[in-house]
Amino acid sequence: MVIVLPWLASLAGKVQGGDYAYCASLAARAMVMRALASDLGNEGIIVVGANPGNYKAEIEGPSFQHDVMVAATGIVEVMARASPATAGSWTDWNGTERTAW
Repeated sequence: MVIVLPWLASLAGKVQGGDYAYCASLAARAMVMRALASDLGNEGIIVVGANPGNYKAEIEGPSFQHDVMVAATGIVEVMARASPATAGSWTDWNGTERTAW
């Protein structure tokens, strides 16, 4: 199972104000992912977090970097690498490990 976790879920990555409710909800999502990974791991279900990154979208404008298909491919690769040893981990679309704290 993959839980989508944008970078704003990271306490370490959030270094300036604003977006209070959004960031708080994402941090809560990170905690749900970690709890699910623990609980469902006993059932053989692997739960990981994945950050799709800033992909290009028509409504977002030119500042967003990679194509949505690149982001989607990265998320599929995160799922393919998931194992009991990676349960509860959080990885960017490009394979970079993240931490929630």
